[in-house]
Amino acid sequence: MKVPRFELPEGKEQLLNFFTSNKPTMYNLMLSSITYAMSNKMKAVTVVDFWWEDDGEFSLQIEEESFLESLYNCLLFFEEQELYEKCAQCKKLIDKLK
Repeated sequence: MKVPRFELPEGKEQLLNFFTSNKPTMYNLMLSSITYAMSNKMKAVTVVDFWWEDDGEFSLQIEEESFLESLYNCLLFFEEQELYEKCAQCKKLIDKLK
């Protein structure tokens, strides 16, 4: 799985703003990353990489013990957005983890 990489021209201060202004992208990346990790029996998965000048770098990773909580968060977001196919994907994975 190729991990998306985003440049933050304003540096790490831009991280929180990126997450809040790109919620659909972030939740879709979380769902696809967890799906991939579970299919490949991985203990952790990198969702996205960020980098900025001055050698700054940050990787958002989800550990296996956080898959369930992350999927519940995805489910809540997709329900709010009425993206029911994504909700079904989340529920299917949640059921596998229970």
